[in-house]
This record gives sequence, structure tokens and C-alpha cells, in this order.
Amino acid sequence: MSAEYDSNTDDLMPFVKLVCLDLHRLGLGDSLISGYLVMQLVSLAQSSEQGVDFLSVLNAIESIENVPSEARRRVSAFRQQQSLDGLFKAHFHDTASIVQNLQRGLANQSDEKRISIFEKYGITEGQSPSPEQISALTHELVSGTLEERAENEKENTGGWIVMDKVDGRYRYLCLASHELARQQPEQLLEEIEKGRESMPDFQKMYIWAIKQSKLQKIE
Repeated sequence: MSAEYDSNTDDLMPFVKLVCLDLHRLGLGDSLISGYLVMQLVSLAQSSEQGVDFLSVLNAIESIENVPSEARRRVSAFRQQQSLDGLFKAHFHDTASIVQNLQRGLANQSDEKRISIFEKYGITEGQSPSPEQISALTHELVSGTLEERAENEKENTGGWIVMDKVDGRYRYLCLASHELARQQPEQLLEEIEKGRESMPDFQKMYIWAIKQSKLQKIE
């Protein structure tokens, strides 16, 4: 999930604008986000082949910033790597791993647990579930299983939003794969440093995107 930051790359600017306007829409304009992380999101927005929807990252940041209970649930320290002391992580799910995570999570549940999920929504064998039951069951299986796996820090595929904390506020530095954090913490520290060095750049990008949007409306 590496992305080199270059503010002079003209062909990337429409994607920079896209990401910044989505941050604005979510009320995250005042958040402490690095320019490097924005460029990682730009890279994701450019290519669907990477299997990650950049909006899933923005939604995770929004919940951390705006819902204290979500921040407490989502954010945790890097417990296993001493070199990452003082840093925090929050999980986000990518489209390439959701099915894999769901299958793993359901396979690890007992028969009683699976049966209780169906009973919870009044679904029995031979019955055609209503649209409401289908929607509720889907949410239970997808969101519930994935969130449980993230909370338990099992072998969950997907990625981390990596953060530090300054004056009581999280700073969102970069994105990283689980494998990078586990196996190559030294390389992750290099990514983190890029995020810290580019902290002032987000506001420049954000202000530019808002001005461009207003100019287009005027035209």
C-alpha cells in the first residue's frame, strides 16, 4: 500500500480532488491526515485491481473521529512489536478479503452459534425469509463476523490505518497491510515517517480541492 507523494503530478490531481471532497463530505476536513495517506487513497481510487475501496478507509476514520465508542472499539496499540510502541492501528476491510474473512469466521463458529443466528431472525427451514430478514441476516453474518475477528485480532486479512497521537488527537499517518506490520516493522516505520513528514500537505490539498469545486460551480 505504498504510494510516493508528488504534489506536481498533474494526472493525479483529479483523484486528489475526489479524495479530498469525500473527506469534506464526511466532515473530516479538520482531521490530522497526512499527505502521504491521501496519496495512498489516491492510488486506491485509481485502481480497483488492488481490491480496496478507499471509502472503507474514510468511513473508518469518520467513525473514529466522530463516535467515541467506535474509537475505543476500533483503535488498539501494536502490542507485539516493541519498535512500534506509541503507535496505534485501526482495521479496515477490503473487498478482496471480505468473503475470505466471512468464510473463516463462520467455519470457526459452533453449530449452536450458527443455529442461534437463524433463530434470532425467526428463519426456519422451509420458510422463505422476508427482505427484512435477509437484510438483517446479511448484516449479522458480514458485519458481526468481521468485527468479531478484528476485535480478537485473529488472522484477519485487510489492512491497518496507522496512527500516532498528539495533544490527545489521532494523526492518521499511512495505510499498511497486516503482513507488513507483523513481518517487516522496520519498513512500516519508514512508511510512518513519510506520513509524519507530509502532515502539512493535507491541508494544502484540501484547500485546493475546495477552491476547485467552488470554481466549477461558478462556471
